[in-house]
Amino acid sequence: MNKVDLKSYAKINLCLDIVNKRLDGYHNLRSIMQTLDLCDELEIEKSQNIHIECNHPAVPLNESNLAYKAAKAIFQRAGFNGGARIKIRKNIPVAAGLAGGSSNAAAVLHGINILYNLNFTVAQLIHIAKGIGADVPYCLVGGTVLATGIGEKLNIISPINEYSIILVKPNIGVSTKQVYAKVDLNNLGSRPDIEKAIVAIEDNDLQGLLRSMGNVLEPITCSMIKEVPEIKNKMLEIGADGAHMCGSGPTVFAICSSKDKAEDICKYFKNVYSEVYLCKTI
Repeated sequence: MNKVDLKSYAKINLCLDIVNKRLDGYHNLRSIMQTLDLCDELEIEKSQNIHIECNHPAVPLNESNLAYKAAKAIFQRAGFNGGARIKIRKNIPVAAGLAGGSSNAAAVLHGINILYNLNFTVAQLIHIAKGIGADVPYCLVGGTVLATGIGEKLNIISPINEYSIILVKPNIGVSTKQVYAKVDLNNLGSRPDIEKAIVAIEDNDLQGLLRSMGNVLEPITCSMIKEVPEIKNKMLEIGADGAHMCGSGPTVFAICSSKDKAEDICKYFKNVYSEVYLCKTI
């Protein structure tokens, strides 16, 4: 086998809470992560060196790309100088809080593991992924997961029901580093109830889940980008069952039990913003 084609999926945080700040500067989190069917498409082919191609101009093609880092890391772990030509077709918005880059990196780990018959287990791939990015371990597993630590400790929970999700990304970016730099552990405000959220997911109780959801980073990003609360409030006003910010933002997601209502919300926002996506939980 000389080539594999893979999909790498977006994620949202149904809940995101911060526990404390570590000595290395990272924050320990508790987050319920959920995979969406919105995905990038990757073609990974054996090569003499590592080479990245992408259809999106904002994606770096050098060693700063997480897909590049993933290829380098797995070859180093395998103990030889392998190569891969990695073509990425972006469908997930860039720098949006949806783990698009981390998802690409996870797909590269899977793909190279297959291409070169390395036979690494998922647990071994997760160990490699820890050194690439906080969301990469989750993206290797996907589904409905409680992630703790900096995101590398994964506890699979019952799969969530299929719900329609509308993603709206404002026409402005935000730095994850800047958002976390503004975190005040003594003043996090309203926090998600993760235990109740897990019970609600297990009981297929959407209203219970909505009452328990939350993202402690949301007020910080809202203070930096006024479009975030505007989008969220409009989603709720026109019929979303719930709405929250994705990760550190700036993308906002709405959750709907009705596909027809989701389509109406999506149609409204497509008249206002250029990056609007209708997808579903998987």
